[in-house]
Amino acid sequence: MFFLSCNNETYHYNMWCMQWVWEPIIIKGEYQMKLTPPKALTFWLGVIVGLLGLLGKIGVIAALAGFAFWLAFAGFAILALGLLVKGI
Repeated sequence: MFFLSCNNETYHYNMWCMQWVWEPIIIKGEYQMKLTPPKALTFWLGVIVGLLGLLGKIGVIAALAGFAFWLAFAGFAILALGLLVKGI
């Protein structure tokens, strides 16, 4: 059986009747991801670092061109950590 998961729903391919069958997934308790809103400082720090990476990549700030990818990655990582870790 092959499984495909999308939007808290599971589809599996039934090889006997050659079709995709839909089954809802019920997520409760410890398996549910708990996201918290980041603090304003964390949000703006992530946005600014990401924008510095973007500006370095397009050449507006040429000194950051070599670090553009890592700045954009760090900005995204800061935003993701702000969602996943409570109190940041």
